[in-house]
Amino acid sequence: MDGKVIISFILPIVSIAFVFGFLVYTEPTITGFSVVNGSGVLRDLDARVTLETSAGEVIPENAYVVVKIDRKQAIMKVGDFILKTGQVFNYTSGKLESISYEGLGFSGDFVYELWLRDFNLDRRVTSGVHTVTMQILYLQHVLLEKSEEVIVQ
Repeated sequence: MDGKVIISFILPIVSIAFVFGFLVYTEPTITGFSVVNGSGVLRDLDARVTLETSAGEVIPENAYVVVKIDRKQAIMKVGDFILKTGQVFNYTSGKLESISYEGLGFSGDFVYELWLRDFNLDRRVTSGVHTVTMQILYLQHVLLEKSEEVIVQ
């Protein structure tokens, strides 16, 4: 027999044996886009969402506060956010130079805080690392963005 003919028969057999041996000794598992926590325990994540205004600028009245936990998100108008805190606010005419906005909005040196639970957001997470993001959006402009990684055990 020719050497090339022998190799053409042996190579597929060796390849199949190699793959079979790899599968038997490494015990691979199926991977994909979804990850399931082995314990299956879900916890409600909660954190403070803080909005600060300053006397020198105005946050447009039609701006939104967006909160995200990983890929889940909830949206609330800035005015609704401020009213929900029950704190004093300054609704006035002003400017926000960074986006060339001039009109009504919220201004003054104030700090407003709500909890994630105050948003219509699924806060259930499994143990592991999760990203919590807060944005203030006006039209296509991101006025502010804060992101933090949270470890849930």
